[in-house]
Amino acid sequence: MKKRLILFDIDGILIKGGGVGMTTKNLKKYFNLDIGDLGGKYDAEGKTYRRILAEILEALGIKEPEGDSRFLDALHDAGPLREAIRDGKTFEKINGAEDLVKKLLSFGHVVGLLTGNTFEMARLKLEAVGLWKYFNVGAFGGETKIRGELVDIGMKDAEDKTSIKFDKKDVFIIG
Repeated sequence: MKKRLILFDIDGILIKGGGVGMTTKNLKKYFNLDIGDLGGKYDAEGKTYRRILAEILEALGIKEPEGDSRFLDALHDAGPLREAIRDGKTFEKINGAEDLVKKLLSFGHVVGLLTGNTFEMARLKLEAVGLWKYFNVGAFGGETKIRGELVDIGMKDAEDKTSIKFDKKDVFIIG
């Protein structure tokens, strides 16, 4: 059987739960800004965390946020998520998700992640539910603002880590 690269999104696909206020806390910590000043008008659905953070900062008046020295610190600070998990804010595995991942691996496929979460956010969430151990390949939302670029990033990461060059027709996204 030909090997395939199967890339999973995380939230709503592998796990459920969330809402720990990470963006709100990091905006306050690094920029002293309040996300409430947007009036609840921001839609983060389907966006990478890099894009979410940049767009919110722009909407709150920070010009060219990625050029701001605080941007990368705020982007990669998963402290609020770590604290929420430690304080009992839980995530749950989606029923059947682990079985599917195990089955795909048993067929010899390469499984990985394609997510809007940063690497650290992904690791923390999946470790909390015992799924991180299955994923050593991936593309993460801290790497680009453009979600469509994550496929190529994931394919390159898979090639670098497995020495398999996947054709796009052999890449499947579960999300």
